[in-house]
This record gives sequence, C-alpha cells and structure tokens, in this order.
Amino acid sequence: MTINSYFYDSVDNDRPYSAGDFAKAFGIILSNGVIQKDDTGALGFDIGGTNYTTIYAGKATVQGHFVEIPDTEILNVTGGTYSGMVVIRIDFTDTRIASLVVRTDRVPQQDTSAWELPLYNVSVTNGVITAVTDVRVQGGAVAKMAANTVSWGADPNGVYLNCGLLGGTGKPIKVFFTSAQPAASSTEIRAWFQIDKF
Repeated sequence: MTINSYFYDSVDNDRPYSAGDFAKAFGIILSNGVIQKDDTGALGFDIGGTNYTTIYAGKATVQGHFVEIPDTEILNVTGGTYSGMVVIRIDFTDTRIASLVVRTDRVPQQDTSAWELPLYNVSVTNGVITAVTDVRVQGGAVAKMAANTVSWGADPNGVYLNCGLLGGTGKPIKVFFTSAQPAASSTEIRAWFQIDKF
C-alpha cells in the first residue's frame, strides 16, 4: 500500500518536490476557472479592444496551476472564417509557460499533454473576430461539488439551489428563485421560478 502526503521540510534535500506535486495538491482544493477580480463577483479576463483582440487583466487556476495577466494581452487570430474559442492553455510539457490561444474550433484540449480553459466562444470572419460569447466559469477557492451535493447560492435578483452535477455532462444544475429570469449559460443547466417580492 502507498500513502502520499506532502508538504514537509526537507532534511538534507531528501524531499525534492516538483511543480507537478504542488499542482496536484492545489488541484484538489482549487477549481478550474477564472478568479473574481473584485467584491462584485465580476470575473477577470474581460475581452474588448479593436475587433475583440484585447484580453484585460485577470487571474485563473488551471489544473492546480496559477495564471495571471497583470495588464493586457493582444490575441493572435488565425486567418479564415470559423467558429472558434479563446482559451488559456497550460502545456504540461513545460508548465512554466501559459498562453492565450484562439482555437479554430470549440473543442478545448483537455488531456495529459495540455489543458485549455475556455474563456470565450468567438465567431471569426476572414481573420477578424466579429462576435463573442462569454463562457468563463468562476474558479480558484471554490469548493468542488460532489455529484450529489446540494447547496444554496446568492443571485443578484434572488437565490438559487445548486443541485450538483448532471451525470455524463459535468454541468452543474441550478434552480433559481428570482424576481427576474437569470441569464442563459452554456456551462450550466438552469431552471427558474419567478418570485414577485422578496
């Protein structure tokens, strides 16, 4: 039987921890996603600029790795016409490097060689981004849900019941009790009941 535990002080260099060890530990307690940038709950990595080619400051956790853009980054958009996706990419062959990538499809790579965190779906026409859809999810110090976990959360117009994950999809199910219909989400399955007064 093997039991893994860390981290401990090194004695005569007998405990050489790697970046992978830290990422494995942090990946258990930190969810993949974009970290809130302020107390309003707004997420980092806003998109804007000419033809949506600017990504603004933000932080994220991706498979236990921390990623930060302290100022702005300009996207390199591949020529052509396609439905693509802006992602943060972690390359496991060299985890010192994280990059912003505009994919020419909407299937992020998420395997043992690289992991891509989706930020925006984009429509590209002749190499120019013409439309964007926000697909960011909150990450960082967010407790990971078990499939059968139920909890309550706050919504700007009321509250919602977090019903766990829908098997086979990995998408959380949320039931809203609000005074206004919540925005649609491509990353969640949502239902809502309108409440006239709180």
